[in-house]
Amino acid sequence: MYLDHWVNECVVVEDKAFSHPLGDKAIAQTIAYLAATQAKVGLLLNFGRKRLEYKRILPPKSLDNWQQEIQPYLWTPHQTGQQLQ
Repeated sequence: MYLDHWVNECVVVEDKAFSHPLGDKAIAQTIAYLAATQAKVGLLLNFGRKRLEYKRILPPKSLDNWQQEIQPYLWTPHQTGQQLQ
């Protein structure tokens, strides 16, 4: 997974095209990108609904409640001998 847009090196923009409302997984992905870039704000856009759905995301003060949700989006190096799939 890659960051969709990195605007002026200060705003993370994540695009989606879901027919369902934005949920915790999309928010967690944006939070992970905020943490990786040290951005102060993220914009989550969903173009898959009848009307544009959007959320402004600010970095949480604590990642404790989001730790499990953001885990799939965090990069971790492969261990020696482990093959890429």
